[in-house]
Amino acid sequence: MTSYNYTVDPEGKFLRNILGAVGPVCAGINLEYYFSFIDNEHYGCGTKLPHNITSLVGVMNGHYSDLQLGLPWQMVELHEPIRLILLVCCKVETMETILGEAFGYTGQPGHFQCLVKHNWITLAIHDQEQEKLFLWKEGRFVPFEETADVPKYKGDDQRFFLEQGHLLFGQII
Repeated sequence: MTSYNYTVDPEGKFLRNILGAVGPVCAGINLEYYFSFIDNEHYGCGTKLPHNITSLVGVMNGHYSDLQLGLPWQMVELHEPIRLILLVCCKVETMETILGEAFGYTGQPGHFQCLVKHNWITLAIHDQEQEKLFLWKEGRFVPFEETADVPKYKGDDQRFFLEQGHLLFGQII
């Protein structure tokens, strides 16, 4: 996504600015797809067929319905509804500092911090000095532990092209 070298930014000032801009935008797009898939009639806008554009803000089903602002089913039917996972290469201590900082004149956490702390996005840290992966869980970073063998798929596996459902997370060999 973004080129970042943590050795050039030991205090994490550049990283804080990058995540403050990128985190909420990516989370907003991801959550729009997530909720439109989970309940397309309430959070999405149903199928495109009966839509009428209304005030360039949203759509209505036919000529008489509530304004619907979500995504149509045809846009989300192929997407697996998962929360955004951000993988950041930096020191764990740097990210802990960023998550603990207050922003602006209010002294409140920024949008990125709130998204992470309230589990709207999953934050993973690859600490290259420790050669470990950490996940943010229950208010702190915990080392990631592989617990199960993941399925292996060949690059030319026909399931990629012939099946319509979601495949399990796996490794492409």
